[in-house]
Amino acid sequence: MNSNYDFYQISGVNENDLSAIYFIENASYNFPWSKNAIKEQIVGKNTYNRSIYFNSNSSSLLVGYIFGYTVMNDIYITNICIHPDFLKRKFASRLLENLFHDAKTLTIKTIFLEVRMSNFAGRSLYKKFNFLEDGERKNFYSDGESAILMHKDII
Repeated sequence: MNSNYDFYQISGVNENDLSAIYFIENASYNFPWSKNAIKEQIVGKNTYNRSIYFNSNSSSLLVGYIFGYTVMNDIYITNICIHPDFLKRKFASRLLENLFHDAKTLTIKTIFLEVRMSNFAGRSLYKKFNFLEDGERKNFYSDGESAILMHKDII
């Protein structure tokens, strides 16, 4: 698939991806998930996990991922992350578009998430894809920052 100037591939996540995801998590966040939390997400029941690879020439590099879990006809996004060196290349958009496609196959009706109040790029991305802001969860994150609750109905 061609995403503007980048070739990419989206696939399921497995335990072989653990080290690369842990590296990206630590490169991206001040308060990253632990390696054990990532592993539990990968092997857990009712989880939704996809990774995105950047393909150039003969090499392929995992550059981002989306994690979530399903509850009945809903998906709750718990983490979407792109390596800092690959930001602003539409990889997060491609992961969301793939989620919307998968949601129809999985008969998902609603996607839920929370995003840091200060994450203006993330909030803008979700609004671009017609997520609606539902409210604020004060002091949600371990550093005391509040979260914006959002959802998108799948039609």
